[in-house]
Amino acid sequence: MSIHALASVATLNMSSLFPLDIAFMPASIPPSTSESSRSFTATWLAVLLSILFALTAIPRSATGQQNNPFADATITLITGEQIDIGLDTISDGLIRGSSREIRVEDVMSIDAKRPAAPGEAGVIVYLAGGGRLPATGARFSGETFQINTSWGNAQLAPDNVAGILFDPGAERIRFDTALANRSGESDLVIAVTADGQQSVAGLLESIDDERLMLNFQGESRPITLTRVVGIVIADLRPAPVEGTRCVIKLVDGGTIHGALVKFANGKLNVEMPARATLQIPWSSVSSISLVSSSVAWLSELEPLSTEEVPLATLPFTWQRDASVEGNPLALTWPSTGATRSFARGIGTRSASRLEFANTGGYQRLVATVGIDSETNGHGACEVGVWGDGIELWSAEISGDSDPVPLNVEITGMNRLTLVVRHGKNLDLGDHVDWAEARFVKTTDGGGNTTDGGAR
Repeated sequence: MSIHALASVATLNMSSLFPLDIAFMPASIPPSTSESSRSFTATWLAVLLSILFALTAIPRSATGQQNNPFADATITLITGEQIDIGLDTISDGLIRGSSREIRVEDVMSIDAKRPAAPGEAGVIVYLAGGGRLPATGARFSGETFQINTSWGNAQLAPDNVAGILFDPGAERIRFDTALANRSGESDLVIAVTADGQQSVAGLLESIDDERLMLNFQGESRPITLTRVVGIVIADLRPAPVEGTRCVIKLVDGGTIHGALVKFANGKLNVEMPARATLQIPWSSVSSISLVSSSVAWLSELEPLSTEEVPLATLPFTWQRDASVEGNPLALTWPSTGATRSFARGIGTRSASRLEFANTGGYQRLVATVGIDSETNGHGACEVGVWGDGIELWSAEISGDSDPVPLNVEITGMNRLTLVVRHGKNLDLGDHVDWAEARFVKTTDGGGNTTDGGAR
């Protein structure tokens, strides 16, 4: 843009703000010396302002910068180290930040520093690859589902949808059972009738705001949507995702299981089954948990042996990814009052012993160990880790003290045992969480570090 054009734009802008500006003086009236000086000053002021406006309006991409500012995030490496970073892009196996690059393979999670705040959902969409989307509505055109979420309109193929719950407040035993036992033969509608809930098998043809069309025995049958509890979609067994698998937690309480494709310009792309791609605004992401080949989660492994000996309480069974009472894993730090939940880990009680095999050549055992928050501050016991009959680590924990970090060397060891011993109050309240317990490879086969070092 020429300097004259800039001045012209500035004059228009100034005129709209100040209708009686000197720029509107008739050209036939010669200004006085003072008026000429004021006109000269006003003109150059307008030019300078217009240049400033023009520079601030230039897209950042034109100056070689990204269109989005760095996204504030905390990255947790597989070793447990945490890094605050200004997130720029994720692509080609690298996380690029404001000051460093980190291999995706070395990352356990990315916290977008926006806690999930689930609201009441009118509709819940269950995804075929795992996860769910709270929504305000869902439509089906015969080829594509249109899901209205808090972050936009998500378009999903039938391969990516396992079921839709249209009435989250309804009795859902029938729906949950059908969802857990999907068949590949037909879709299943659960609707309310005069005799209670009934299931009807057929082929879903369409869904709009008022009704659902189901092909039943060769005929199209309408079902009023207000009568529909939910629909379970036939399992089409889509091709699994490829690449770095992840679980994305959304601010609205939704979760998406897929493969991380890329992050750029404020958009996160995730691959769904059947090679479909879903684009999510970063502003709607709460956190991302990544699956690394350098990590083996103990909750996904089968123990070589277990021993559980209650003392003053009823018999119990250790839990995968839950507390010993079956609740979500949660630990509280009394020193700060903070409570944190964990998606992965093992829930046990005293006294117990769980033995796992280190068959993958892993080099460290990492976890956060403490008494679960469900005891409300009660419980006190001793925990320890043994490797091939040698005690590697031990600690005393209680419900009124902070959880303790576990990070021990296990290179060359074949059997690792998690031990919980009774404390001063017998086994009362000894609900021990081995939160995010995992085997970790800190070097690859060539001896190169995999700890996410800066580049």
